[in-house]
Amino acid sequence: MLKGLNWVGVIAGFVYAELLGYVWYAVVFAAKLKGMMPASATSPTGYAEGALISLITVIGTAWLVKKSGTAGYVAGAIFGAAVWFFLPFMGEMSNYVYAGKTMEMIEIDAGFMLLFLAGVGALTAGLKLGKSAA
Repeated sequence: MLKGLNWVGVIAGFVYAELLGYVWYAVVFAAKLKGMMPASATSPTGYAEGALISLITVIGTAWLVKKSGTAGYVAGAIFGAAVWFFLPFMGEMSNYVYAGKTMEMIEIDAGFMLLFLAGVGALTAGLKLGKSAA
């Protein structure tokens, strides 16, 4: 199942995802999120769990990119955005409808996931060792 994945894209996608997560949650939305996130989210265990979740998501995205035959940065970004719309975004909307998650938190989390999946899609579809796909 994992044979033939673009591991260079996976590594770059993981680094991108971790940097994006830090900037998104700890810098851009830090003031809004103060007091809204559990203390465990900023503990060493919380960071490790988040990194593992990111890594699994990046590998899964790379697998979908490979299976779909998507190639190139732009096509990968579009593919990642489509995956976002049909999977995490609909999950976020279900959280609004059934779990009482606020629209403000959905906007923050869904925006992050859109950038996450579009960026990872672009990197796993476009970045190649020694060369790049257009």
